[in-house]
Amino acid sequence: LREQMSWHEHARGWITGRLITHIDNKESTEDEEFPNFDLVIFDPLHMTWEAGTDGLVWACHHYKAPKAIIKKRWDIKLHKDEKEADVYDFYDDTNNWVVIEGNLTVVDFAKKKKKHGLDRVPVFVVSVGSMPFIQRKDGGSTIEMRGDSILASSRGLFPVFNKSTSVMMDAAERGVSGSMVLKTDEEKTIEGDPFKTFQIIQIGQEDELKPLERPKAPEENGAILSIVQSELQQSSPPPIAYGIIPQAMSGAALNILSENMRSIFAPRTSALEQAYTWICEELLQQWEQKGAKGATFRGYDSNDKFFQTTIKPTDIDPGWFVKVICRPRMPRDQESEIMMAMTASQPRGVGGMPLLSDYTIWEELLKLADPHGE
Repeated sequence: LREQMSWHEHARGWITGRLITHIDNKESTEDEEFPNFDLVIFDPLHMTWEAGTDGLVWACHHYKAPKAIIKKRWDIKLHKDEKEADVYDFYDDTNNWVVIEGNLTVVDFAKKKKKHGLDRVPVFVVSVGSMPFIQRKDGGSTIEMRGDSILASSRGLFPVFNKSTSVMMDAAERGVSGSMVLKTDEEKTIEGDPFKTFQIIQIGQEDELKPLERPKAPEENGAILSIVQSELQQSSPPPIAYGIIPQAMSGAALNILSENMRSIFAPRTSALEQAYTWICEELLQQWEQKGAKGATFRGYDSNDKFFQTTIKPTDIDPGWFVKVICRPRMPRDQESEIMMAMTASQPRGVGGMPLLSDYTIWEELLKLADPHGE
């Protein structure tokens, strides 16, 4: 889940998905039922939606599916000449339905309108960056400008870079052949490759044998390539974003460099926090709405200890709220952080009070993931 959302928010600048809870009545018993939390991450590039004042009005996920999957999932047989078809998966605040469209086969309702059991669209859409929904002077949409992909600033530079590099590679490839020019009044030729095997070439006194001048790339090509490389370096994430430190640094310099990275990773971690918050809140609300009995949940707590417990829908408190914090793992000078923590925890003054409380030291200086669990 995390890998999918991270990839989409970096490459697309958006995170979209759908969550619907199903209760498996066949597996349920008198005292326990088995919920199925059907969570799927969509590709934002193939999403269409309409936003209202209270969230989404409807949403549609479009994708291509092969003939075998369409037959197995919806029991629809495509034309013999078709290998795949377009699938349109629609959701509104009440129903879910599927439309299949091929070149030769069109099925208006591969899945007829079916209530999903919620009073809202079970789809979330999160954009990277702080740009809100705004309109142009003529009232047109600016949604194409939303979604801060890491490729947004450099996407237009790669075609120019590839073309300039291709010109230089073509010139280098043509120069490898090493063709020769024989200037003579007679019709003479050189047999074979004179650079491959030793041979004696006989020419007249007036004849001239010299290598063919190699083609060169235009002089401007190097300048263009230098400009493009500089722009790519400025518009792409620095090496530290991938955990690479180009040179040895002091602890203070490393901390400053990590802090400067906030402007790059903060919009993306904020989008992940919004997506995880929506997913967690939907899990609680849908289980409270659709569940009737208790269900056994297993997992790991904040201390990485395995737990297994039975939770009933009535156990969910409506006053609960979800708080999600996403932080990247940046290079740190942990030795200096521990020394600062020890200094801040020592008693000072007449009252013997430390400079900072233990919780502040754990959270701010040592940056522990779960200070409350210490």
